[in-house]
Amino acid sequence: MKTNINEPFLPTVEELESMSLLEFEGWIEQAEVELPLREIQRDPLTHFKKRISQVIQKDESEVNKEQEVSRLIRTFRNQLL
Repeated sequence: MKTNINEPFLPTVEELESMSLLEFEGWIEQAEVELPLREIQRDPLTHFKKRISQVIQKDESEVNKEQEVSRLIRTFRNQLL
């Protein structure tokens, strides 16, 4: 699911203070998933570059690294479309 990073996610102080503990717990669970996705969507190339760097650093054969990088590129391009 694509997150709309142009829409505010954080509640207002009033909304937060009016949440029951159960609602607040639900919001925390949602925020735990949503906030990292929004961070990646704001700067996808930087995060993708870090992921490629992690693959290159692995102690594997060059062939395996190339295959994984190729798969990551295809996945990244498909997500952008």
